[in-house]
Amino acid sequence: MVLGGYTDSDPVSKAYWDQVHNMFTFGGKFPNRKLPSELPNNYMTHFEHADIMLVPLQQSDWHACKSNLKILEAASKRIAVICSHVEPYSKDSDAPVLWVKNQGDWFKHINYLLNNPQERIKLGQDLYEWAKTKYNYESIGKTRRAAFGDLVKA
Repeated sequence: MVLGGYTDSDPVSKAYWDQVHNMFTFGGKFPNRKLPSELPNNYMTHFEHADIMLVPLQQSDWHACKSNLKILEAASKRIAVICSHVEPYSKDSDAPVLWVKNQGDWFKHINYLLNNPQERIKLGQDLYEWAKTKYNYESIGKTRRAAFGDLVKA
């Protein structure tokens, strides 16, 4: 287990990160590393240590206003994703990720990917292809130009 972005800069952050760490390492019983928080232009280096990305979020107005960035970041590195089925991520319900809809899904999905490395690789590649198609800036740009052209004609 590699926890990227860990910070103990204040008691609230430390308590949150320690809770996440304990939850996914079962109190430190499994081999693990904490990678410290990085500056924005360096944080993607954490992905070099990953072959499964966990995106645990609680349903809230705060999270619902965010983007699907973690799925897209994992896709860019061809990393398999296990993700809470909450907004904004659930808006991409067609994404080839393993969705967590109840607490037991975490164990089931993590266990599955740990014991099936070829499936883990396949899911990462499938996610890359999905994102490359769905979030392709060239095709999005063409759609925007066409919409703008239609608006100007109106």
